[in-house]
Amino acid sequence: SGFDEDQRAAVNAFLWNHLAKKPVVSCEYRQARAVEPALYCTVRCMERTNDGKLRAPVFRGLIDAH
Repeated sequence: SGFDEDQRAAVNAFLWNHLAKKPVVSCEYRQARAVEPALYCTVRCMERTNDGKLRAPVFRGLIDAH
């Protein structure tokens, strides 16, 4: 959550235009796609689970890595 329609469209377009040929880390999901590590986002969450996952993450903004 946290995206408005314009942000969702911009991020979606960015991701499809930056698909990586090979993932940086292996992925256990068959339908997952790897993207170049060029755009990062900040999120807030209620807490981290014991295994490091975010509980109830909310999108806050984008950070360009270039």
